[in-house]
Amino acid sequence: MQKKGILIVSFGTSHVSTRQKTIGAVEETIRRAYPEAEILSAYTSGVIRRIWESEGYLMDPHTAVAWRVYEAYRASGRCKNPAVVLSTASPYKFAPAMLEALGIPVPENGFDAMEQLHGVTGAPVPAALAALRQKPVLHRDVIDPCGMPAYVEQKADQAQWAK
Repeated sequence: MQKKGILIVSFGTSHVSTRQKTIGAVEETIRRAYPEAEILSAYTSGVIRRIWESEGYLMDPHTAVAWRVYEAYRASGRCKNPAVVLSTASPYKFAPAMLEALGIPVPENGFDAMEQLHGVTGAPVPAALAALRQKPVLHRDVIDPCGMPAYVEQKADQAQWAK
């Protein structure tokens, strides 16, 4: 009988305390819920860096998750066939995370991060993303997840949301 396994794939972080409070807490919850399963963790930031360094390809975080899962599946011995991993997101949507994955200091401003990522990689910034810098900010609210139900109810009651 084969042992069950769960592969947890996340971006990862170099901040130990953050990792313990976020990724570590989720992993521990899964371990408690599935004590019979082998729990494996994989961080996509390392995949992004490794593929950039070896192939010169700037892989977005979503694609890195798919790539890492495929690597783990191949390593398990259950898959011997080639595979195609389709990349559907721009790394520039995640410019700060991409810089972090590449080990480069991240500027405060996301647009500055896009420019810095372009300077480091030479990969073109998609015109639609670059144009966002000139657009007005429409939403400024930052809501703690625990406060989300009350926030939604409040907004639903406001006249601007009513039909």
